Amino acid sequence: MPTITPELAGQMVDKAIVALEDEETKKKVGSIITKAKEAEPEDEVKRQMLMMQEILPLAKSVVGDSWKEWGVTEDNAMMVMMQVQMMAMMDPVLQPKAAKVMSFVQGQVGS
Repeated sequence: MPTITPELAGQMVDKAIVALEDEETKKKVGSIITKAKEAEPEDEVKRQMLMMQEILPLAKSVVGDSWKEWGVTEDNAMMVMMQVQMMAMMDPVLQPKAAKVMSFVQGQVGS
């Protein structure tokens, strides 16, 4: 697992955005959101839970794959994502990029 520096966090966030904005990934997330809306049209909390159950593993896989050059795997992707997020939130330039990655992980595609 890499030691996260501000420079590395910037590179990793940029790579994550490219990976998450892939059309195939967006389609998968769109499908997850549609299924959740159909399954829970009335209950926002349950709908969010359903979405997260599928979006988080997808994000771990996609982001982990894009970061493999730094020794990140699907197994440690969430931990590294959290470290990158913390580093990015301390950097005004990286804050909006990190927010974009987090909004995607939360099911807000195209944010």
